[in-house]
Amino acid sequence: MKTFYLVDFENLKDEALKVTEKAADTDLIYIFYTDNTPKIGFDVLSMQKTKNIEYIKAKPGKQSLDMCLVSYLGYLIGKHGLKNKYVIVSDDTDYDKVISLWEEQKITAVSRLPAAPEKTKKEKNKKAKVPDKNVIISKIGTVLEKEKVSKDKAKGIVSAVSNNIEKENRKYEVYRALIQKYGQNEGLKCYNMIKSSLKI
Repeated sequence: MKTFYLVDFENLKDEALKVTEKAADTDLIYIFYTDNTPKIGFDVLSMQKTKNIEYIKAKPGKQSLDMCLVSYLGYLIGKHGLKNKYVIVSDDTDYDKVISLWEEQKITAVSRLPAAPEKTKKEKNKKAKVPDKNVIISKIGTVLEKEKVSKDKAKGIVSAVSNNIEKENRKYEVYRALIQKYGQNEGLKCYNMIKSSLKI
């Protein structure tokens, strides 16, 4: 199975570089840009030594890049099928409407990943506090029981938390894991249920 990343580079700028670092060798990355894309950031991205990156230039204009990206998403799904994953990399929540449309057709192979939140100077200088994993998982278990979440789904949510709780951007990583597992709408619903329990 491959993952196809469709990157809204105009929206994310240098955050797109993080995708190239995490993508597997078999994954494909499509960078969508326009003449409005910041030159310095794009020059840096062009130097990446990855064969699996393709650059797609959209004409400037209101929502032009978004429409090109969504159109290309449909083309890729038609060409490569639903056994693969398709990830829109953007902070633009308008893409969620497109993902909801796919989910209404019972297609959950499409999701959106936002950029990792930019740290403030204060956060960069502050040593990350390591959470007590067992305490957090216990709190989440209580929430899921109260919300009457099925045992299978609760197990999946706890697994996503357990695998990501000790990471620096724990909330973001848990959110990513949940939307990849359950799709944009259901993953967001799961995340909203437990996000207050992720605080340390």
